[in-house]
Amino acid sequence: MKRTVTLRAFSDYSLPDNAPEMVQFSSMEDPVSAVVNWEGANYDVSLAKDGKKIVVNCSCPETEGACIHSALVFHALVLAKKKAKPALVKEPEPLVKKAAPKQGVFAKATKEDSRLRLALFGPSGSGKTYSALRIATGLGGPIAVIDTERGSASKYAHKFEFDVAELGDFSVDNYIDAMVAAIEGGYNVLIIDSISHQWEALKDWVSIIAETKFKGNTWSAWSQGTPKQREFVNAMLRFDGHLIATIRSKTEWTTQQNNGKTRPIRVGITPEQRQGIEYEFDMLIELSPDHVGTVLKDRTGELQDEIIKLPGEELGKKLAAWLVS
Repeated sequence: MKRTVTLRAFSDYSLPDNAPEMVQFSSMEDPVSAVVNWEGANYDVSLAKDGKKIVVNCSCPETEGACIHSALVFHALVLAKKKAKPALVKEPEPLVKKAAPKQGVFAKATKEDSRLRLALFGPSGSGKTYSALRIATGLGGPIAVIDTERGSASKYAHKFEFDVAELGDFSVDNYIDAMVAAIEGGYNVLIIDSISHQWEALKDWVSIIAETKFKGNTWSAWSQGTPKQREFVNAMLRFDGHLIATIRSKTEWTTQQNNGKTRPIRVGITPEQRQGIEYEFDMLIELSPDHVGTVLKDRTGELQDEIIKLPGEELGKKLAAWLVS
């Protein structure tokens, strides 16, 4: 039966590890056509783009939403497209020194087709998700959100127009799969809310392989963990659109005097990500519990050290204008 669904609908299913083996494609271009072998029966499935949504046509009796068969096809397609797009995660080719510079190697630097890389960090309740959605709206174009915060972004669905993919597995591969899906979906802005979960999951993975493969030697285990982190960062930087990442910050409590009274306040200390992550972004904004942003890094040169109360759509519009000016 034919029906139209959002990309989020395909994430509602828990798929077996051998899911791609159940799908036989006859066409991987839009519209996608495939036969799915599920529990001994074959189902004809087609997927076609309709703006930011997908038109599903499956021979099963389902009449609403995605079905397990279309989810299998979508998952297999994303994996296939990921393999076909090595530039998203491929390490840069090593430079080879030339005997003499060639004419045409260098060109005048411009900001044409520049894409924003923005990180927002702060303690719980500082407004990272809400600020990211407001800034993304100001940047313009379709918005996708990779949500690792248990549906926090969807609580603002009545205020902003966006599609969401809620991750349950915070592995590097799962994040990259979601980024590839955002590219395939044609989104202009991608919010990753947040990248702290990726870092915590990677540390857990390194701890496991330290015990199972390196006799408890964590230092040696990071020989596999560091390339994974680099793969994740490269995928973010190569996203073909504007990218906003939120980062949790370690929190501590201190006291503040106000009109002769002492009250406890919550402050963020450092971003919960690998040290040096801030170097990967064009702009770094620290958000306070009062929703005030401090611009700690700004490659535009326009907002360095600025204090911005409730950063939102106007900031997004200003950044979008600077990127094309």
